[in-house]
Amino acid sequence: MAIGDRYWGPDGNLYAITEQHSGFIWFRDNSGDLTKINKEELSNYRTYSGGRSIHLQGWGLHPAKRADEIIIGEDFFVWNQGSISKPLRIIKTTPTQIVFQTMTKDGQVWERRLKKDRLVAFTTRGGF
Repeated sequence: MAIGDRYWGPDGNLYAITEQHSGFIWFRDNSGDLTKINKEELSNYRTYSGGRSIHLQGWGLHPAKRADEIIIGEDFFVWNQGSISKPLRIIKTTPTQIVFQTMTKDGQVWERRLKKDRLVAFTTRGGF
């Protein structure tokens, strides 16, 4: 554990260690906000290994997975500016594409056509 090390927080955000003290750590998230945690709480954070992540406008670095790895009923899409949509079902698949029926927080239903190997930001805490 060193200054600059990055971790995925339990909220799905990416944090970087900015200061260390005897019993606590200061983290800075993508928006620049500081968070103070006890060193024991670090077990709730996953080490960032440079794995699958993408940069979202207005949000920053976020965990990502391939579109064909999204789990209906468990994962939520995260889009630029932090908007979230819930995949309701898979409408159609082709050898290279997958079409999801999605719903936004305000109840609008949309179809999303994505390449299967496209990295999409996701969270398991969609809130609806």
